[in-house]
Amino acid sequence: MNNVIMQNKDIKPVKLYVMATPTGFACGLIDEDLYDTEEYYISLTLARGMLRLALKNPNLVFDEGVLSLGEDFTQEDVELDFKDFLEKRRSKLN
Repeated sequence: MNNVIMQNKDIKPVKLYVMATPTGFACGLIDEDLYDTEEYYISLTLARGMLRLALKNPNLVFDEGVLSLGEDFTQEDVELDFKDFLEKRRSKLN
């Protein structure tokens, strides 16, 4: 995880877990109820989307994981501005 982000004590990251099981894997959100606020709407929605994708299409997620092994992530890679994205989504809903 990016150290600059983690040093900010005001940020509570939405935490996912992925663990091996005898037949494959399990995944979920840790303490999901802590993030059920307007402040965490985007983060929680993205996390739930990641979980859904992993459960519905694990081959794609695994392949993306393999591809990411050789990549170095920069600050720009890990901090995305969702303001424009959210505005477009809201305009489509209205």
